[in-house]
Amino acid sequence: MQTTDFIWFDGKMVPWADAQVHVLTHALHYGSAVFEGIRAYACADGTSAVFRLKEHSQRLLNSAKILRLNIPYTVDEISQAILDTLKANKLKEGYIRPLSFVGDGEMGVYPGNNKVRTIIAAWPWGAYLGPEALEMGIRVKTSSFARMHVNTLMSKAKAAGNYVNSILAKIEAKEETTAEPVSVKVGPEVATPVLLPTKDGKDAKTEKPVLRCAFEGCGSVLRKVAEQKPFHLPTDKDTQKYITDDERKLEGSYLCKFHRDVVTKAIQKRKNDDRMNKVREQRLAEATDKLTNVEAELREGEKALAASEKTINKITDPIIKSGAEKAVEEKRNSIQNLRKRSIALQNKCKQISEEIAKASK
Repeated sequence: MQTTDFIWFDGKMVPWADAQVHVLTHALHYGSAVFEGIRAYACADGTSAVFRLKEHSQRLLNSAKILRLNIPYTVDEISQAILDTLKANKLKEGYIRPLSFVGDGEMGVYPGNNKVRTIIAAWPWGAYLGPEALEMGIRVKTSSFARMHVNTLMSKAKAAGNYVNSILAKIEAKEETTAEPVSVKVGPEVATPVLLPTKDGKDAKTEKPVLRCAFEGCGSVLRKVAEQKPFHLPTDKDTQKYITDDERKLEGSYLCKFHRDVVTKAIQKRKNDDRMNKVREQRLAEATDKLTNVEAELREGEKALAASEKTINKITDPIIKSGAEKAVEEKRNSIQNLRKRSIALQNKCKQISEEIAKASK
């Protein structure tokens, strides 16, 4: 493994050799840690791109939530720390490993108030299975170790302890053959694809960086490198503003169907969310107009009620006064109904505004 100069450790850049923890660190004993595996790629134009940076950062926080780990950083802060780590180590491309874990303090399966610590390391790492795997493909075998079901362990979390299953499968495959293990999952899910660069990293004709998908393993279907196809982004004008810069760099890359669908669905989701927000904004405008009218009607009604109540005190004829009191009571009921409508419309406006704010994040 090739080392680099710095590791981001709880908000600070620490020299690689100094990034250390106590031997009684909780995660070391009980696997109470979550992590991500991310790739940064050098592009043909001289820039670098981290594949789906924010999505990986969000998944790290999602995994932590499943394990009840309170990571004291936001998605944006984690994403920025990843970029800072790459810059500090002068890496144009490489592998990135964010890791959050329960530190030392209390022992036992309950972590107590042990501090949750976070590190981000980055280093040069070529093809995950070696360059020969990209040229010649790989041999696979079905492992005797089945993938864990979601009802036996929280396998939706990318947790350190979950990978003992994969370690055993890998050891088994290495001891018996030169094959890669394929642990069959119980259920319809398939494994997350890992993007690996081609041998020379560029397309022979366009000189653009070319990426290829490789699977560590999947449920009932294995996809070979030869079955991958060039990925092309949507070309219609209405969709262009929903495509991110990172996604544009995937144009022409060789991706499996699973990964093509991931990117395409992400773009479509942004487009649908924007369309829904426009509908919400229209609903908000309509509700606001109704609220304005109701509040104006309410103010007028309250003025009229106050005037009527003053007039009653001057009436001496009991029959006329009784009729006036009934009219005043009706006005009070009408005003009460207007107040209820006003509160309901205020709540509706607040709810729609929150929906818009949530969808815009």
